[in-house]
Amino acid sequence: RLEPDDRALILEADKGVAEAQCDLALLLFAFRGAQFPLAVKWLERAARQSYPEAMYWLGRFHVAGTEVAANERRVVLGMLEETAGG
Repeated sequence: RLEPDDRALILEADKGVAEAQCDLALLLFAFRGAQFPLAVKWLERAARQSYPEAMYWLGRFHVAGTEVAANERRVVLGMLEETAGG
């Protein structure tokens, strides 16, 4: 369950602040279950801005196979290659 203090984090993430997007994703990931796909979407948004922590977590989810569907894995790999200049 989100706390009232989390509202500011959500607003910053909505504004496109990569750090807030990553933090929100990790918060959603902590809830497990149905929130995981939403968490991945926030991580992807932050990773597209080359935010290292988001790229790290996406990579970990990919390597672990943690509920990341095959098509999402391709997206993650594509973003990692793109950011690495590949």
